Amino acid sequence: MEYKDIEAMVKHTYAKPYRVKYADGKTAIVRLWLSSNGLVAKLERGKKVHGYVLSYYDYKDWVSLKEVERKPTSTFAIMKKRATDALKYLTQSGMWSDIRKQIEYFLSDDAIIQAVADAIEKDSYECFYKECRENGKFPWCHTTQVFDSFAAKKCWQSIPYQKWERERMNQRISNAIEDRQDFHYRWTNGYDNTIEIGACSDGELRGWLACEFRGCGNGHYYLLFDATHAIFYEDD
Repeated sequence: MEYKDIEAMVKHTYAKPYRVKYADGKTAIVRLWLSSNGLVAKLERGKKVHGYVLSYYDYKDWVSLKEVERKPTSTFAIMKKRATDALKYLTQSGMWSDIRKQIEYFLSDDAIIQAVADAIEKDSYECFYKECRENGKFPWCHTTQVFDSFAAKKCWQSIPYQKWERERMNQRISNAIEDRQDFHYRWTNGYDNTIEIGACSDGELRGWLACEFRGCGNGHYYLLFDATHAIFYEDD
């Protein structure tokens, strides 16, 4: 291959996988992108971020190059994976047992997962919400936002502590959850953030994370499933 042929294919500024075929018939996966100086760059083997500008010695034995097409993951698979993770977090933390029971039922049968995935794909959140009402297909679901988040582009939010306090705060939250103690902490890191844990009047241990626009009182709101994982709930 000539460099101009490779350059014609690589037009993106982030690393993508390509299958290269060598003159001896062997194949390999290389990750290429267009660097800031306009030259094709290659990710170093075994590295996630480090690379270098593609040289003649890299491609001199290449005879063909083809972008590796990634198959889209189904809504069913995404929801099952995230729900399984959520069940693990809630079982270990002992929080939100009412939501945990809904997730256990959801995971009890692949047919249930598929039906929910189909409803969300059909008309996004609105169709699913209608089916969660008393006469709908999913009367067991009382926390529609959680299951909608299982299907969303982004589901989980890490707690946005300052880097220097992350380890200390993770331990404090873990201790509060284990001891079932009320906990409240506010800090600013781009947003006005609040994390709160407490046993409610029904005896349930629950936790929340709010990331609000500075001085606004509106923002992004999450449910805390354990010391390090929060799931998106709503925007306000």
